[in-house]
Amino acid sequence: MPNCILGRDLIDFVVEVSITMLTGLGAFIAIVAGLFSMVYSIQILILNFQENILWGLASLFLGFPMWVFVALRWDKAGSPFLKSLWLRLSLAWVLG
Repeated sequence: MPNCILGRDLIDFVVEVSITMLTGLGAFIAIVAGLFSMVYSIQILILNFQENILWGLASLFLGFPMWVFVALRWDKAGSPFLKSLWLRLSLAWVLG
C-alpha cells in the first residue's frame, strides 16, 4: 500500500512540473512572437515613411492608413504584413 501512495505523489509531481514547464514555454513563445510581430510592423512603418512622410505620419498616429498602404503597395508590404499577421495569430493561439 505505501508504494501506491508514493506512486501517486510522483505522478502528481510530474504533472505539476509539466504544467509549469508548458506555462513557461507558452510565455516564452508569446514574448518572442510579440517582439517579432512588432519588428514586422515597424518594417511596414518604415516602408510608409520611405513612400511619403504623410503616409508615415498618418500610419504612426492613426493606424488605419497602414492597412490601406499594405493594400495599395502589396508588392512591398505584403511579406512583412503576412509575417506579422501569422505571428499575431500564433500569439492569440498561445494566449488563447
